[in-house]
Amino acid sequence: MYYRGVEVAFVVFDVNSRQSFGKVSLWLEPIKSDAVENAVVMLIGNKIDGPRKVTTEEALKFAREHGILYAETSAATGIGVDGAFLGAFEELLKRVLDEKSIHSEKRVKGGNREGFVAQKPQEVPQQPCCS
Repeated sequence: MYYRGVEVAFVVFDVNSRQSFGKVSLWLEPIKSDAVENAVVMLIGNKIDGPRKVTTEEALKFAREHGILYAETSAATGIGVDGAFLGAFEELLKRVLDEKSIHSEKRVKGGNREGFVAQKPQEVPQQPCCS
């Protein structure tokens, strides 16, 4: 996978699978090393309409410890999908405006993610995603 220079990354796991959640740290490694310094990274717990094996609290704690955002979705029903994308891109816009330039030389590789705290998932009205 190619992450060099990405500004936004979504790491999606299945809340119904402990195995899926267990791989999140591995999936984050290349993003942290290759994305721009201040990239927006969002962990997304998907399939919230099924039988959960990973709690919201557990995933939110993981996100906070890694300085990334967190949201929950159901791709099948569309719950939370719009909110996750909007939240990530609002955070990107905020960071861009704070830095004045999205492509400054200081933003390449690695980065300090301290101070970026994951947010609780927002309630989004239940509606199909594609109707």
